Amino acid sequence: MNRSALLLASISSLLLLLTGCEKKSRFDDKKVVNLCAVVSQAEAETILGPLIDEPKADPASAGLAGTCTWHFKSAAAGMDGRLTAMLVTEASNTWPQGIGRWFAASLPELKAELDAHPVELNNLGDRAFLYQKFKPNTNYWAIAMQQSRTCAILRIEGAGSSQLERFAAILAREARARDTPDAPGNQPSSATGTIATASAPQRSVAGSGSADRGKTDEMQVLYTMGYMEDCIRVDELLRKSCDRWRDQLSEKNRRYCDLPHDTFEARTAGDYGAFRQTFSAQIQESEPKISDLLARGRVAFEQRFAGPLAGRISGLEFEALNRQLGRECALVETEWLKGNEAR
Repeated sequence: MNRSALLLASISSLLLLLTGCEKKSRFDDKKVVNLCAVVSQAEAETILGPLIDEPKADPASAGLAGTCTWHFKSAAAGMDGRLTAMLVTEASNTWPQGIGRWFAASLPELKAELDAHPVELNNLGDRAFLYQKFKPNTNYWAIAMQQSRTCAILRIEGAGSSQLERFAAILAREARARDTPDAPGNQPSSATGTIATASAPQRSVAGSGSADRGKTDEMQVLYTMGYMEDCIRVDELLRKSCDRWRDQLSEKNRRYCDLPHDTFEARTAGDYGAFRQTFSAQIQESEPKISDLLARGRVAFEQRFAGPLAGRISGLEFEALNRQLGRECALVETEWLKGNEAR
């Protein structure tokens, strides 16, 4: 497979890149990696919600060490979600040039295909970039991550970039592990990505059929309410931080404070009230789960933004708050809440 064909396959499968020298990868010298076994079912469901079926690997392809696709019930209106990952290692790479040079050469092509202005993610592999591409009726995100001499590419449809980042964080963590994921003493722990928003509670695999209407409504309620509460907190914290530090910010960071006059809570009050009315029965039935989800989301938010909440904030934290408002929160405001008007 030539370089262009492999790149095209990676884009259509949704992938991430890992290649570098700072953080070693135990996958570097492996020609074949069972990627579906790297992320445990429990961790996948904690991030994505219930899986519709078992994770599936695509047929082996030249240059790839492994692929896997996770199908899950999306909270977005009437669609199933999909997260796909591909791995290329130094051992599996069939191109003449080294994998590091391949990674560097691929970035301009990914920009042209997906997003001309990707966001660079910190503390994820050696290097990582988040891309967004809008499609009719939906949009999806992709991450290109670099770790040692291993490349992974991931893409997600039917969910937000925060879930993709948390998934990538697990891959990065497991790539650094000395033993296999199933080895004693190396069981997966709860991973936190660069954006830790509320996630759906852990559930069992739903089997090969579609979930019933009640389960679909429950997932929509959990996802929407979790994201709503998190977005309200993000918006409030960013506004308070901007009010306090705006005059001391650099020109670059000051643009993160260019916010709408009305708060996120005020802008969505009507639609959120209608959502709660539409799903009032499901909200009442799921109250214990909702309370637990919102409590865990609040704790995760307070841990992640402990500095800004205490009055200390960096440029990266300004960017993270602004990015979440412009991506996940914008999706909730313009699509998730609006999608319930037809019910």
